[in-house]
Amino acid sequence: MYNAQAAAASRQCFLSDYAWKTETGGADERAESQMNQQVVCFVASVVMIARCASLFGQQADNQREERLRQAVERFIAAADKGDVQTVAAMYDPKFTNVRVADDGGMVKLSREQVLQFLGRAAIPTKDTAIHHLEAAGDFGFVLLTRNKDFGRGWEPMFYSLVWKKQGDDWRLLREFVHQRSLPKPPAKESK
Repeated sequence: MYNAQAAAASRQCFLSDYAWKTETGGADERAESQMNQQVVCFVASVVMIARCASLFGQQADNQREERLRQAVERFIAAADKGDVQTVAAMYDPKFTNVRVADDGGMVKLSREQVLQFLGRAAIPTKDTAIHHLEAAGDFGFVLLTRNKDFGRGWEPMFYSLVWKKQGDDWRLLREFVHQRSLPKPPAKESK
């Protein structure tokens, strides 16, 4: 669409320039009119270039968001299987998990605590829905809901995930979860 508009604008600029140059006499008002038309053609060309650049930028954003979506889906599949090695590889070194319960309680879990928890057993999950996914520069933001069973029946869980791009890969930096009740953090191993 934009290429056709750009071609039409360029063709109009060329034809008007050609018509002016082949005429004889070149009156002052014709010169002024031609100059105004050239300015309009220049502005139209700049607008078309900007629109095309915007399209290319949008394609890059779409590719970035598709890669983020693939990382999120890979992470969810690994977490659901209890694949601690894959989950650990997808966590940012500064990963933190913050969980808030219906009663207002809150727990903050470190990367190691979450991995230890996942290492015990996979938590049954009925379904997952990604409601919003957005890449903004080197950060990704994801809102999703999941229904899980921690042994007290199915409960909805609400996730806000913050991802960080590192090279070509996305790493999970923060995980904010709202759920019915808080898990007990795993006991720290004694040395």
